Amino acid sequence: MTIGPLARFVKRSAGWIRPYRFQATLIALGLLLEAAFTAAVPLAFQQLIDRAIVPRDTQLLTTLLTLLIIGVVIVAAAGLGRDYFYAHLCSKVLRDLRIDMLDHVHRLSPADGSDEDDASIAAHFSTDLAAIEHAIVSAAPWALLPALDVLLGTVLLFVLEWRLALIAALVFPLALLGPRLIAPRASRASYARKTRESHVLKDVHENLAARQVVRAFGLERWMRQRFAGRVDDLVAISTRTAFLGALVERSAAIGILFLQVVVLGIGALMAFDGQLTVGTLVSFQSLFMTVSWSLSYVTQYVPSLVLAAGGLQRIDELLATQPLVADLTPAETMRELEHELRFEQVVYRVGQRPILNGLNLSIRAGERIAIVGPIGAGKSTVLRLMARFVDPDQGRIRVDGHDLRHLTLASLRRQVGVVFQNSLLIDDTIRENIRMGKLDATDSEIEAVASLVGLHRIVETLPGGYDTRVGTRGEQLSGGQRQLVAISRAVMHDPTILLLDEPTSALDAESDRLVRLAIALVSRGRTVIVVTHSLSMATEVDRVLVLSAGRLVEEGPHEDLVTGGTLYSRLWQQRAMTTH
Repeated sequence: MTIGPLARFVKRSAGWIRPYRFQATLIALGLLLEAAFTAAVPLAFQQLIDRAIVPRDTQLLTTLLTLLIIGVVIVAAAGLGRDYFYAHLCSKVLRDLRIDMLDHVHRLSPADGSDEDDASIAAHFSTDLAAIEHAIVSAAPWALLPALDVLLGTVLLFVLEWRLALIAALVFPLALLGPRLIAPRASRASYARKTRESHVLKDVHENLAARQVVRAFGLERWMRQRFAGRVDDLVAISTRTAFLGALVERSAAIGILFLQVVVLGIGALMAFDGQLTVGTLVSFQSLFMTVSWSLSYVTQYVPSLVLAAGGLQRIDELLATQPLVADLTPAETMRELEHELRFEQVVYRVGQRPILNGLNLSIRAGERIAIVGPIGAGKSTVLRLMARFVDPDQGRIRVDGHDLRHLTLASLRRQVGVVFQNSLLIDDTIRENIRMGKLDATDSEIEAVASLVGLHRIVETLPGGYDTRVGTRGEQLSGGQRQLVAISRAVMHDPTILLLDEPTSALDAESDRLVRLAIALVSRGRTVIVVTHSLSMATEVDRVLVLSAGRLVEEGPHEDLVTGGTLYSRLWQQRAMTTH
């Protein structure tokens, strides 16, 4: 039988603590001092009874009691210091783990092929980390200190009375057999529970995001039944996990209680026959009770360890997911685009479905390009490949002759700015959202960029000006205002290549006009590539690329394409019909 997940958690915990050796050493010294005093108290009973109380030695009695009181004060002070250092150590370990997880999530993309969605990742940061946190915080009082008590106490039991200690040693198989048999099953149940919890959290996210749809179509009862099914699954696995955890603890406690009665009975008979003194019996029984209950604490800690092992297993699965897009070794630094950006026979698939199918295109430096085409033509995928959020399955993308995959991601991010269809803003002020494009930007630089894109005069009408908070995902701003902030953020980054994915999608006429004007103003001196369903934007660029079924089927200025009687001409005619 293996307890691999538990052993893995213990091993990983040691690795987490390694950077904090000094604090860990102080904590260990505090634990040793407390364990030594706990073991010394039962030994003092032997001296108090056999050498002070029975002979009525007042001086020795006073000395022993004084020493015990001094010991209590010292151990209490050391314990408080140990508690502080341990609390700080736990907080630092969890901080490091959270940051490592977030760093890894940022390296991943939605196309990395893992089954992780936003709700599942959120569950790693909530329920999985909570289980690990509980296990780490509980380790000192429920595992480390009791384990030291067991170790020191067992040695002293043999010093006091080796024959009785041999019988008392049966407490170990009785206390550990149950956990050894049950812990692996409990660990598997804990992993399954964490998975079910992530499913429930995913359903909560979906329900929150779809509240308007649910109300509009009267789906409240259906969504409730769907959610109830998820929760019922969680109830079943939670019951099993809790029962197995309780069984681990209960199996140890029953064996310990039984052996305590046996040891007390045999010890009493030995004292009755004069084979050991009353003081030794009291000291032995007190020490054995300490060992027994300390061992019980360790077994009671096992369920927390099991839950943490399940949480760690899920977190390890996240951390083991390798990003599909990463720097190659060696990799070059990307320079400013001087000549052209070229797609050469690029193929990109989602599963077995080709999105781009042998795409060839060329974009000159400083050119303004619009990419248009029917739904599903692969327009947005072109931008994702240019920004290297994903890599092509076949073919190459070249920047001034250099394969994009051979350029460092950091240098690529410095040269490329992106404005998404639904630009995400951070729940902070307008000023700080723009500053994200250049973290050391001054307030005057921010206002200059906002003025360039036409945002400044809008901000001046807001009560808080640039210190107006945008709300979660920018919900406190209109769609047009959000896009102008997003464009300002991208321009603040000062990219040489600007990618815009449906920048005017779902905007009203006035917001559409403001955003298009902003794009025209910031396009000067940059290579600008716009994916758009709004053909009116295509009239404002140097060249239009028309995609269909993942291939470039037409290209040229708007004026040439609109009179050609081809796909672009038909799309333009459809637009004319829908606007009249």
